[in-house]
Amino acid sequence: MEVRFHPDLQARLTQRATQQGREPDEFVQDVVARYLEEEDRFIEAVKRGEDALKSGNYLSQEQAGERLHRFYSPQLPLTEPQRAELERRLEMFEHNRDNGVTWAALKVELAQRCP
Repeated sequence: MEVRFHPDLQARLTQRATQQGREPDEFVQDVVARYLEEEDRFIEAVKRGEDALKSGNYLSQEQAGERLHRFYSPQLPLTEPQRAELERRLEMFEHNRDNGVTWAALKVELAQRCP
């Protein structure tokens, strides 16, 4: 199969592959594979949700809101120095986004280093 990309997208893909020390073809195959895996998970989650709804097994809007609130609430209290360090790191990330590494890229690197 041959796929043609818009030149801007092709440049971005090549740049990312180079940043990760990978060949563009290999990188694009991994990106597409991850996308399809995520798409499969999403479709399965929707099907499970539809089945739950049909069987009457669902949360009210209030219950869902409570669960989200608990999920996003800090699990452990942070000290002021910890909070300041997190803010510093977030600010560094915001100013240097292109220097960051995605979780997917980090997993690939770790798998190569620790087979």
